[in-house]
Amino acid sequence: MLLCELESNKSAKIIKILGERGVLKKLSSMGLIVGATVKMAKNDFTGPIILSINNTKVILGRGLSSKIEINIL
Repeated sequence: MLLCELESNKSAKIIKILGERGVLKKLSSMGLIVGATVKMAKNDFTGPIILSINNTKVILGRGLSSKIEINIL
């Protein structure tokens, strides 16, 4: 499942990140790394999503969120 498909108020663990070095670097600077647990704060299935990672809110566009594979917890 992709991160952009996760419903609001659900938690998931990142299992794989697809993309080039630049994508990996940008996502890791926001705390989005393999093994991290995230909670979807808001996902309207259009436009950007809002995640909670370690009590920090992160806004992520659909393009980047579609490069992150997750397992729902």
